[in-house]
Amino acid sequence: MKITINTFILLFFIAARAQNDVSEYYFSKSKNKNPTTYQYVNIKDSKDRYFWRVTYDDVRDELITEGFNEEFFKFNYFVEKYVSNGTILVKAIDYQKHYFVLTKSHVADIVKNDVYKWNSDIEYDYEINITGEYGNTTLNKSRKFIGFETIEVQGKSYDCAKFIEEYKNVFHDHNVTHEMYQITYYAHSLGMIKCVKYIDQDTIDYELSSILTDEEFDELKD
Repeated sequence: MKITINTFILLFFIAARAQNDVSEYYFSKSKNKNPTTYQYVNIKDSKDRYFWRVTYDDVRDELITEGFNEEFFKFNYFVEKYVSNGTILVKAIDYQKHYFVLTKSHVADIVKNDVYKWNSDIEYDYEINITGEYGNTTLNKSRKFIGFETIEVQGKSYDCAKFIEEYKNVFHDHNVTHEMYQITYYAHSLGMIKCVKYIDQDTIDYELSSILTDEEFDELKD
């Protein structure tokens, strides 16, 4: 069978795209139709942990993530819309404690909206502007796929898509900029299972320790 150069290039391109398809490594739609809470724990300090409560809305085709800190305070609300090539940010709310009792919410203005792409070897990002406790702030988060890797978490092996993610916070009213980066691992049919943060001179390694129902999450709070 005769294969032309153009045909070979096309087949190579299709194969390369298939190899870098990370759509099956993101949080599962079917597994999160009922709210599911993912608990991430610092492997060197079990008191240092955070939670992502993930819900898939099949009517709007949206993924909702609510972030909670170790004291179970909800600090953000993040909504992604599924599109043909990934997910885009459609809503972001930041929550801050006010006088130790009340909670103030701050809705972000979305400047850029790329959160997760199924097929991309180039860097992409989302950016929001928000006015809160620290005045006018801009957050930019970029993500780049850097390969596949098999890792072990909680004694179990997972095939993962690996990303480098960079954060840049600009506090305009104070003329201050904070930057950090992290390496994240997304397991096939599960979502993020490991996150290694590099903040200044510190390295903090968080791993998925448990996946909770709402009832189990409520019990953990008591």
